[in-house]
Amino acid sequence: MVPTDLAFIEVASFSATGGLEAATADEATVSRALMDSAARTIVLARNAGPRRHGLRAFASIDGADVIVTASHPPDQDEIRALIDLVVVESSGDSTSTPDSPTVDYPSEREGKS
Repeated sequence: MVPTDLAFIEVASFSATGGLEAATADEATVSRALMDSAARTIVLARNAGPRRHGLRAFASIDGADVIVTASHPPDQDEIRALIDLVVVESSGDSTSTPDSPTVDYPSEREGKS
């Protein structure tokens, strides 16, 4: 495996209790390998929420450094206590740029330096 500074991975879903989930076993295997080889991992996710049938969990939520998502997860306070969470909400107009994202920086969270 080739080490890398930064990995971007896409997940099908995530939650504080269910962790990071992929749509297939192959995607889970590749995503886990990328995370293991990277110094930092940024997760891109459209969906947040409780585990859905058929998804494959491959890592705990704190295996990522940052999660970028388009919706507020129901357990966002738990997630923000562990890692950086960026929620980018759009106004619904496909021609506009996203509104200002909500970002928690590590220095603002207790217990994380």
